[in-house]
Amino acid sequence: MVKKAFFAFFASLLFAFGADLRGDLGRILGENHPAIENIMQNERSFIDERNNVNYNALFARLKNQRLLEPSNSANIQIGFSSPDDNAILMVKAVGEVLSKMGYKYYLTTHFDANSAQWGIALSSRNSLEPGVLYSQLANSKIYIKKISKQEANFYIYELDLSRASVDSDTLNVNQIRPQKPYFLNVADKKSLSIEADSDDSFQPFIRVFDKNLKLIKTQKSNTITYSLTIELPAEANYVLIEDSFSLENIKRGLKINLN
Repeated sequence: MVKKAFFAFFASLLFAFGADLRGDLGRILGENHPAIENIMQNERSFIDERNNVNYNALFARLKNQRLLEPSNSANIQIGFSSPDDNAILMVKAVGEVLSKMGYKYYLTTHFDANSAQWGIALSSRNSLEPGVLYSQLANSKIYIKKISKQEANFYIYELDLSRASVDSDTLNVNQIRPQKPYFLNVADKKSLSIEADSDDSFQPFIRVFDKNLKLIKTQKSNTITYSLTIELPAEANYVLIEDSFSLENIKRGLKINLN
């Protein structure tokens, strides 16, 4: 059923510019719901500073007026889409937001990298209110452009990811045992240099991504290396640094400098 809902929705998907409060209300309440005209009389109070619908304010109003039917918080379904070719960025950036909200475990029910569509299902004692999600996404510069309601607890969100940010490591001059590969923001940097401890056996595996997390450069070696410098392409935005075989090979950590 989830997959059918995706195809039905995305088949006619057109991304709007600016807020479409009336359209959102029609997709949430039904096009001819009598409450729509009343809400539209105060349209500006539901528009944020980016000229998007302020879904926090809107859903507070809908909830206060009991215009939303009760939802089953144990079974939450969510769909995301983006007009740009940035499906991987969407999954990583939105996934980080959900994790920070406490939704760490979910099942992917639909994914199409070519058209940037992602559907998930999660179980939780607490429902995921669209207004709360709107605010949390905005903290990572992800903006909801449109909402479509499929069922009581199933919404599809069209996202603007043009300014989205993902979590990256903060460089520290002290070498610390890594718990996961280094993921760094290298926007506007020309090169990076890496030094490994002489007692480690660092065999570099380095990947460079653009702002949409598209892979643009890879450097991998099976040779033990203690220092190297990598020139970064102009479009480089993120770098993933790990060992070709195991993080145990760099258990004393790496010293990384950006230039």
